[in-house]
Parts: sequence; C-alpha cells; structure tokens
Amino acid sequence: MHAHTVTREIVPVCAGLAERFRARDAKLLDVGVGVAGTAIALAQMWPELRIVGIDPWQPSLRLARENVDRAGLAERIELREQGVESLEDQSAYDYVYFANTFIPERLARVGLERALSALRPGGWISIGSPNDAAPPAVSALFRLRETQWGGPVWTQAQAEQVLRDTGFVEVQ
Repeated sequence: MHAHTVTREIVPVCAGLAERFRARDAKLLDVGVGVAGTAIALAQMWPELRIVGIDPWQPSLRLARENVDRAGLAERIELREQGVESLEDQSAYDYVYFANTFIPERLARVGLERALSALRPGGWISIGSPNDAAPPAVSALFRLRETQWGGPVWTQAQAEQVLRDTGFVEVQ
C-alpha cells in the first residue's frame, strides 16, 4: 500500500522524482523497513531503484531478509540493523521514506536531521502525518495508532514545522 501511495501520490507532485527513480544510480532510504514490504514493492515498480532499508529490530529484519531473498531482490535491497539516529550516510539518496509512526519523538527529530544529511541535493522525504481534513473519528484512530506504535503524535502543522526546523524546504 505504501509503495503505491509513493508512486501514485508523492512521485507526481515532486518535480523530477520520477526521473530520479528511473536513473541508473537511483537510490532510496527506507527508514523503518520492517519486513521490507514497501521496499520490495518499490523495487518492483522502479527497476533501476536501489534501496537501503534500516530498522533496529532484529526480528523484523530477519523476516525482511527472507522476503527480499524470496523476491529475488537481494542485489538491489540492502538491509541494515540500524536506528535512524545513528545514520551516517551523506548525500546518498534521492528519496527517504521515513516511517515516523514507529520512531519515538526524541529519536525522530534526530533521525530527520540524519535523513536530511543523507539526501542528495534536491532530494525528497516523506513522513506520516494526519490529514487535517479527515473526519474526527479517522483523526482519532490515527492518533491512537501513533500512540500505540510509539511514534510522535504530530498534527499536520506540527509535522511541517518539525521538518522546517530541521532544515527541510518546500514542505507540504
């Protein structure tokens, strides 16, 4: 589902991202790769794209490795046992998929700084935030999910401000 959202909703509004994903050196960072479902689907949708997936939780990474191997994508998807707060990559990625839902706020803010440094000039990042136009029940469920999974419960405006404070520009 996330890969389709990225491809259908995010790529079209990020001028030049489709071209980057089609380039031979295209690279994506999947922060909070989990069992690699999004990484696998994106690799299948974008044949040139190389993906680095990071996650600090060994049980999900074990399953991710099995899933990547089963999909025949081990050559294009690298998996690392690593939290985003310890990311040291510099100017390496065209796009960062940042699963802040699972990242405690104190680590998410540091992680966003690391992700910004890891982006190539002109790169993009997406994070989760509630839709301000959603019905109240949907918004309440989003906040409940964020609370259960440990991520920051930022409103859309707060998420945008956190990104700006981190140094991201053209936030939407």
